[in-house]
Amino acid sequence: METTRVSFGNVTAVSGTPARIKHLNHCLKEDVKNGKVIVRDVTKRYLNLASNGQLANAAQNGDKIQVYITGRDVKKVKSSLPEWDTIEGILSHITSHIEMNRKSVGEVKNSLFTEA
Repeated sequence: METTRVSFGNVTAVSGTPARIKHLNHCLKEDVKNGKVIVRDVTKRYLNLASNGQLANAAQNGDKIQVYITGRDVKKVKSSLPEWDTIEGILSHITSHIEMNRKSVGEVKNSLFTEA
């Protein structure tokens, strides 16, 4: 019997070249349309950040940074619950970071729908 992974909610930051991020977004088009994923581009937030963190480094090296919200966390954002009603609040709930330049689109998509 084949089983599927269950996600209770996930906020994942994904960094990668603009072309790779565009391809991932294209592959997630139906999931976004069906309300299974919310996508937010946060590249500008990290571009001029005085930090040496992974996301800031990726943005400063020309990568795009997108946040993908899945599972129960989608409802939290759509309902504008406290701490979920601003981009700062959403960013405070990041559970993982995926460097897309090191993984296939399929691996990234699978990770987005897996509990961290």
